Amino acid sequence: MKNFFYFTRGERRGIFVLLLILSILIGVNYYFVNKIRNSRAKILLDEKYDSLIDSLTLLDSIKQAERIEIYRSNQAKCTQEVISNRVIVEEELTQVVTVKLELNTADSLQLVGLKGIGPTYAHRIVAYRELLGGYYSVDQLLEIRGMTQENFDRIQTQVCVDATKIKRFNLNTITYDELKNHPYLTAKQAYYLVKQRNLDYPWKGVDEIQTDEEILTKKGLKKIEPYLFFK
Repeated sequence: MKNFFYFTRGERRGIFVLLLILSILIGVNYYFVNKIRNSRAKILLDEKYDSLIDSLTLLDSIKQAERIEIYRSNQAKCTQEVISNRVIVEEELTQVVTVKLELNTADSLQLVGLKGIGPTYAHRIVAYRELLGGYYSVDQLLEIRGMTQENFDRIQTQVCVDATKIKRFNLNTITYDELKNHPYLTAKQAYYLVKQRNLDYPWKGVDEIQTDEEILTKKGLKKIEPYLFFK
């Protein structure tokens, strides 16, 4: 290699400039190569970071979904328990409320408190009870003026009858005027019974009463029998 000092001054200057340019090029190349590497590394790091964030977000969403599912499951169980408890309470309340009102001792105010019975029906139930001497069957409510089958069906589940509380009359001593006022007897039937009684006095029971298909049938006598006694 030719000694550097053997070059002319111009040649040496040219070589120096060339080396300077080469150094600059190498430095620039190193700078840009490192910058590109750093950029790529940063991009990879950002991608990994974004991927990690996405993974954490997905994991958090899954956990959130699991928490929501658990909450809904617990809510469903709680709702079912509430419904079950409510049904039990309603059944218990129903059992408590099923105490029936006894028709032969109830007054108008008590009757008005029942479903399907207003003041008018309450008054008629009490008035008819007084005429009869008491009820021996809930079905007798159907005989009340204005009582529909629909109303009766609603009322009958709320009432009961104690037949021992009805007022009976002695058929051997009752007068014609008293007997004809009973709702189950006409004046003609009352007269027939008094006439028969005077012929066969005293009667010992219903079996001794002679019926007449044109005046007092066996069915008619059976209907009034609960109100009779013989002494």
